[in-house]
Amino acid sequence: MSANCRRAIGIAAVLLGLIDAARHVARADDREELNKACISRQLAAAENQKLNTATIVRYCNCVAKHTFEVFSRDELARGGRFGKLPPDLQKKMNAVGEACWSCIANPPCADE
Repeated sequence: MSANCRRAIGIAAVLLGLIDAARHVARADDREELNKACISRQLAAAENQKLNTATIVRYCNCVAKHTFEVFSRDELARGGRFGKLPPDLQKKMNAVGEACWSCIANPPCADE
């Protein structure tokens, strides 16, 4: 897959949507809500127009799953308070997105 495709589904396009959604969820269905918000934002992003829906859905499924494994509720709340992630949290979110993209771009991936 080309570098442009990786960028299109890459971290920059998804981070704001994920954090925006993540800071508002606090129920048992957090992951599902985060996943839906990610998919909606990614499908609407102009830079993703060349990507198929299935790829975006796989990416968002992975990011939603692993966001709640990597971030504590306190960290998600801290990201929400500042509107923009502090550098330590941004680094963690980048790692989640990069791992998910790598997994999707280099199948098979058992950890989606």
